[in-house]
Parts: sequence; C-alpha cells; structure tokens
Amino acid sequence: MQADRVLNPDIAALPEATVMVVHKQAEDCLAGTITLATAADSRATTLTGIFGGAAVALLAASATILAAPQHESYIPLLAAASVGAVFLFIAAILCAYGCRPVEFFVAGYEPKLLAKSATDLTWMLRYVTNDIQVRIDANREALAASARLLNWAMRLSLFSVLVSIGTFFAAKTF
Repeated sequence: MQADRVLNPDIAALPEATVMVVHKQAEDCLAGTITLATAADSRATTLTGIFGGAAVALLAASATILAAPQHESYIPLLAAASVGAVFLFIAAILCAYGCRPVEFFVAGYEPKLLAKSATDLTWMLRYVTNDIQVRIDANREALAASARLLNWAMRLSLFSVLVSIGTFFAAKTF
C-alpha cells in the first residue's frame, strides 16, 4: 500500500486556489464510502439471519418428518428440505463472511500526526487529499468484495429453491 501513497500528479498540479475545494470533496467521498459500508454490513447481517433461520427451519421440518412413524412416505419432502437447508446455510455463511471485520479507512487525521508537517497549508492539503484518495480506493475494493459475496449468497438462496423443487420431484419418481 505504501507504493500507492506516491503523490498523484493530478493532485500535485492542482492550483492553490482549488486544493481546498478538492480536499473537501475527497473528505465527503470518503465519508460516503463509510455510509455505504454501514448499509452493506446491515444488509449482510440481515441476510445472514434470514438465510440461517430458513436453513434451521428446514432442518427442524426434516427432524419432524424423521420422527413421524411412517416417514418413508415423506422421503421426497425430507430430501427437498435437507437440500434446501444446505444451500441456505451456505448462503448464510457467505453473508456472514461478507460482513466480517476488514480494514476500512475513516475520515480525518490525528492532529499530532499532521502538526509536524502543517507548516505549508497547500502542501499539507495536497498530501492529505492524495492520502484520502488512497483510502477511498481501498474502501471501494472492500465494498466490492463484500458485494460479490452477497450477490453469490442471494443467487445461492434462489438456486436452493429450484434445487429443492427438483429434488422433491426426482425423489418422488423413485
């Protein structure tokens, strides 16, 4: 990541009059990525609960079927519920992994770190703006990775319905 911290030529060439405006926009963009991350984590946590709860409910239904005196006649239903539970549980795991703690950058700097180099306001704003861009890029990569996991989890949950239906009819023909 240190190699990314080389001063971006576009930022280094900014006129002194616009550096402050660009810096303010960079701070706003970084704060926006934090808001998006909070929403994505909330969505992933909610889907983890939904998919996990559905998997447990299907397993409970399977256990009830197994406890029935003549459960052999319910084999297609048992197979469909079990297969659906497995896929939904994997989807829940993907969602949980998507909202795991990762390195994520927040806005702002500790004054003690900036105080030593704050003798030239324009230079400091250029440097900080460049660093904020590196932070924004890192945050976007983390958000994209999380979104990919959630998309796969939602696809898997939809696939679980189709596979469960297919399993039911396949088991019914045997």
